Amino acid sequence: MTVVAGSLGIVAGVLLAVGGFWSMLLARRGRDDGGGRGRLPIVGDVGVPTLLVLGLIGIALGYHVAAWSWPGMKIPTAVPVANWWWLVVISIVAVAGSFMADALERD
Repeated sequence: MTVVAGSLGIVAGVLLAVGGFWSMLLARRGRDDGGGRGRLPIVGDVGVPTLLVLGLIGIALGYHVAAWSWPGMKIPTAVPVANWWWLVVISIVAVAGSFMADALERD
């Protein structure tokens, strides 16, 4: 991996993690406001549990993308790069399940 690709991967990982933290802050605000909902820019109103799932997934994906992009570093707590697809599948299932539960809760 080149230095540029590694640097871009680290930046992408940090941005994913920051997005995850932002989602967690929205969840906290939604809980503290008493409405139990938060507003996402693209999706609209979602429940606090959905915001928490999005936040945790963003932090986890950001950590792994940054860890995989770090040049010459073997991080024992990261999912091996060969198994990246497991992380993506689990993330998609978690987010889809959270959105479906949120939709059922609204009805």
